[in-house]
Amino acid sequence: MSLREKFRNPFVQQYAIEILFPILGFYFFDWSLIIIATFYLLDQLSSEVVYFRRLVWINNHQEDKKHPIFILEPILVFVTLFTIEILAIIYLWIVKVEDWSDFLDTLLQFTINELWFLFPMVLALYYIKDLFSFYMPRRYLVHNLRRTMNYHYLFNLAMLIGIVLFLLLITKTEINDHLILFLFIAAKLLYDFTIVRWCEKKGLKEEAI
Repeated sequence: MSLREKFRNPFVQQYAIEILFPILGFYFFDWSLIIIATFYLLDQLSSEVVYFRRLVWINNHQEDKKHPIFILEPILVFVTLFTIEILAIIYLWIVKVEDWSDFLDTLLQFTINELWFLFPMVLALYYIKDLFSFYMPRRYLVHNLRRTMNYHYLFNLAMLIGIVLFLLLITKTEINDHLILFLFIAAKLLYDFTIVRWCEKKGLKEEAI
């Protein structure tokens, strides 16, 4: 497979953005750790949006179909988690910068300069990846709705614990921002290739495992 063909792979494109954008932003576009954390929150938001769509498809193709209102359960869980993560970013800003007055201005500038095109692009990449890895191979037929939701809750809990531990690490120790950036990227990749894949496998119907 040529290099050009590899970069056409939605998985490669997604991870290229998740790795390269924070590094390029940090070294060439004056992104702070707060902005990079915000970028990864947008990445998570995009991932959850396509996850909710997967749940609807799984539900529509199982025998004991639930009422469409079931989707409110995972949405409320995610909103709770997302709120805690936003509060964690605010806490990180206060500890690292100690200047609350610049917080909203920093986010506003990021929104004007980069956010308006980053979020749709990341969301589109997640959609394309799902198209090739979930919908075209009809994987919604081998997933169990309740197992998928329960293990995704476990996935969210593991993420929250990881964020809390990471915050404790960078706020209680004197670590260089450059090292924090690469530690965070490494932790994100390790998380994606271990816990995320394990939870996805556990979400399958028992006969498909």
